[in-house]
Amino acid sequence: MTKTHILRFASLSRGWIDDCAMGSCRKQDSSFIRIPNPFVIKKSQFCAAISICCLWLEIAVPSRGIVFTITIGDGHKKNFRNFTPASAYVGRLAPAPTGALHLGNARTFLVAWLRARLAGGRLLLRLEDLDHPKMKPGAAIEAYRDLSWLGLDWDAGPDASFPPFASHSVSCGESCDKTFVQSHRTAFYASFLDRLRRDGRAYPCACSRKDLESFRSAPNAGEDLTECRYPGTCRDRFDSVAAARAVAGCREIGWRFRLEDEASERFVDGFFGHQEIRLDSWSGDFLIARGKQAGYQLAVVADDSAQGVTEVVRGADLLPSTGRQLALYRSLDLEPPAFFHVPLVTGPDGRRLAKRHGDSRLSRLRNAGRTPERVLGWLAKSLRWQENPGPTTLAEICAACAFDRIPRVPIMATPEDLAWLGMD
Repeated sequence: MTKTHILRFASLSRGWIDDCAMGSCRKQDSSFIRIPNPFVIKKSQFCAAISICCLWLEIAVPSRGIVFTITIGDGHKKNFRNFTPASAYVGRLAPAPTGALHLGNARTFLVAWLRARLAGGRLLLRLEDLDHPKMKPGAAIEAYRDLSWLGLDWDAGPDASFPPFASHSVSCGESCDKTFVQSHRTAFYASFLDRLRRDGRAYPCACSRKDLESFRSAPNAGEDLTECRYPGTCRDRFDSVAAARAVAGCREIGWRFRLEDEASERFVDGFFGHQEIRLDSWSGDFLIARGKQAGYQLAVVADDSAQGVTEVVRGADLLPSTGRQLALYRSLDLEPPAFFHVPLVTGPDGRRLAKRHGDSRLSRLRNAGRTPERVLGWLAKSLRWQENPGPTTLAEICAACAFDRIPRVPIMATPEDLAWLGMD
């Protein structure tokens, strides 16, 4: 037998599947299994059908790679193989309401959504709202609306009735509670900090912002103070927390993670491959909390572990943070997730897309009556999944996407691109 497993989808342009007939399938070693009783899916979304098929195939041949082919109405075929079983994969969308979502955010979130949906897994929405000084009023609700407008759904996350989403009525899935809003998990994060303190892996730091600015050195200069190497000023400076507070005065003391000597983290990124990050020379002991408020590094480790996240998909600017988070996972005796970092979208000057490059906010397009298909078309082109930036649908992107075709370098959003999208 040499037949390839075929799924036929009708009315794909509308994003719906009228019929899905299942017959035989081919494993990588060319032997066959027979799944009896072909079934029919009625009125299921394109990606949901793929998820169901992955689940059936993985159950039929656990731990073995499967190859199956989707034949679309025009005869185009797409092969899928080696997806994680549907019950295992958990991904997350984690917007921070420090500003409006733009094209770069949308590109990364689209990849995260696709990796979860094509794996037949679950996707969480988590609001990372710990950086209070940078929070923008209304940014959370705008992010919620932008994601929904693009068609990127999730299975669990903050309820639509939960502040700051109270003015939006879109349903968000099966499990909606405070556990997906970081600002409501102070006590939860404190338990992780307490453990690190007991184990001698966290120490108090009384350095001010001015002190941190003086530590900045050219080789490690970044766009914020978290990117400069900390020289260990407070590492063995205080005999007690009270002594650190006395030096800090009215400022909250910080808590830093104590790195091991010659600390280095090796891992395999799902996109960029083998990585090694020398934490001792790159960042030094890093901040994990200030006062009673956990910092980004500790909070995401605690949340991703507690929420069962199996793969973190995010922008390549956070690739260096992976080393710090892996160090925390090991110290807390937690199993780390896999990581997949997506190259950024930049402006013509090569810097990360931002206000200085013009207004690329999704909310501007949405409020101006532009269609999400137009934005999805540009995103698909930027990911090398279609040749031209013509309007497209999520269903068509599901059929065309190939993660190994994503450019390994940042993608520039030119003034012409913004004009085509209607952002001129």
